[in-house]
Order: sequence, then C-alpha cells, then structure tokens
Amino acid sequence: MEKHLTAYLFSNKCCPLPGIGSLQVQDGGAFASVSEKKMYAPVPSIHFSKEEFPEDKCIHFLAKAARVPEAEARQWLTRYCHTLQIETEGEEVALADAGFFYINSHGRLSFRPLVIPRIFNPDIDAERVIHPHTAHPMLVGDTHTTNTAMQEYFAHDDEKQNNKGWIGALVLAALAAILIVIYFTGDHANVNSGNGKTVTPETYTMPYRQK
Repeated sequence: MEKHLTAYLFSNKCCPLPGIGSLQVQDGGAFASVSEKKMYAPVPSIHFSKEEFPEDKCIHFLAKAARVPEAEARQWLTRYCHTLQIETEGEEVALADAGFFYINSHGRLSFRPLVIPRIFNPDIDAERVIHPHTAHPMLVGDTHTTNTAMQEYFAHDDEKQNNKGWIGALVLAALAAILIVIYFTGDHANVNSGNGKTVTPETYTMPYRQK
C-alpha cells in the first residue's frame, strides 16, 4: 500500500502521518543560466514536518486505490506510522519512489527524499531578448529605477558634456583674439612684421669732374 501513499503525496502535495507529522512536497524555483542560454525547470522536493493534518481524505484514497474497506486502510496507515518510529532506530525505512525515513544525529525522525531525475523536468533553450524601448525595473546601486530613465539620464548628461565642450572652445577662441589684438597694438607690434622700423632717406652727391 506504500505506492498508493506515495501517489497520494504527489497528487495532493501533502501526506498526513498520524502521530508523527506529515510529508509535504515543496515546489522549487526555475532559474536561468545566461552563459549557457538555458532555462532550468523547477525541481520539487519532499520535506518531513512535525505538523499534522487530518487523515480522512488520505484514508479514503488508500481504501479506494487498494480496494479495501476504509477501516482496514486506517489500520494500515496507523501501523505504518508506528513502525516508522521503531524500525528507523537502527536503519533507514524506504517509502516507495519517494525517499527514506531515518533517525538523525539529534535522535529525531527525518526524511531523505530521492532526487527526481531531470528527464521529468527537462531544461529548455532560452535566448535572452532585450527590448530597449520597453521599460523594466533595474537596480543602480541602492536606487530602484528603470532602463528608460537611465537612458534619458545618460542622454541628458551627454548633451551637457557637448554644450560644455562648445562653450570651452568659444572661450578659448575669444581669449586668443584678445591676445592677438593686444599684441599688434603694442609698441613692438610691427617689429616682426618688417614695417616697424623708420627708414630715413639719404642723398648722395657725385663729385664734378672736368674734361
């Protein structure tokens, strides 16, 4: 009847174990690997809990699956749970296709689930797609923002940098023009140009010679 107990666990994600607790199926989370371009499927796992739940639905399921009266199914489940507390003191007790009950180092009943083969949860190819014009949230340092807001910020920053470049060029050009005007209007303005020295005309007289 153990296989029916396992079937009930996987069907309802919770299986009551009267007097000792319950088994619960917890769904894992899917995750993506950007470098491998893969999306890995979530892998569920089975956990043992001291939390107890009503067993009436489970007993009805077991009786129907095994085709026995509910009273007999209830007796089997009670006996199975009592046996777990005794037999696990020396060795592991298997639950068909689910895992093993055992006593941990603290002397408490625990459960070690079987690893579900990935063939039942295959991974798929996942190519990352970026939509530059679609807003999506992102974290920059400690600030929550969006990709579109960051694009606008950098565009505005580039525009400011470009404006600063033009202003700097204009200032340098103005300073250069002022220095040129000062230089050519000074006392030594025309020395290097060849027009700054005054030329004094001189007259030469040829001596008179008699024939």
